[in-house]
Amino acid sequence: MAARVLLLAACAPCALALCACAQADPADSLGRFEVKAARTQSCGDSGLLGSLEQQTYVVALRRISSKVLEWETGSTALMLSLDPDGVTFTGVGGTEANMRTGKEPEGTPPCMIQRTDALDGTLAGTASAGYSGFEGTVSYAYAPTDGSSCGDLLTGSDPIADALPCTLEYELVGTRLTK
Repeated sequence: MAARVLLLAACAPCALALCACAQADPADSLGRFEVKAARTQSCGDSGLLGSLEQQTYVVALRRISSKVLEWETGSTALMLSLDPDGVTFTGVGGTEANMRTGKEPEGTPPCMIQRTDALDGTLAGTASAGYSGFEGTVSYAYAPTDGSSCGDLLTGSDPIADALPCTLEYELVGTRLTK
């Protein structure tokens, strides 16, 4: 179990696999926001893909350009597409990992899981008055890749999920922090 956790951990709503390398001008900051995430869909309440019903964390939003918004959590910075309306943002990413621990009998086929992440939202307020918050969703879709064999990891005392494929989804409400 520990090895699987290391391979496919990061179910936090800020874990899109979109790496940021650009440095934003602090003047382009839209502010820091407290995000309350409420789970609306899960892969089950136990196992590796189990998830918390509620999560709270802080993100900083910066406009990198008229088309790019940076979502920064302190440990991860994501580059999101910003629509021409200047308030709607989206991002898609993902990763792939073998859920096997390496302790299985020789010849056990891999259980490769493709995780597809999607984040979308809409800023509330105006640029001139300062954005007061945002609403959106984040989802993590998990599915075995072609040729994978994961059935044995869905049963027993430590299943990875209730079923595959499955989707974990959160509704997000961000409120601007004063400091």
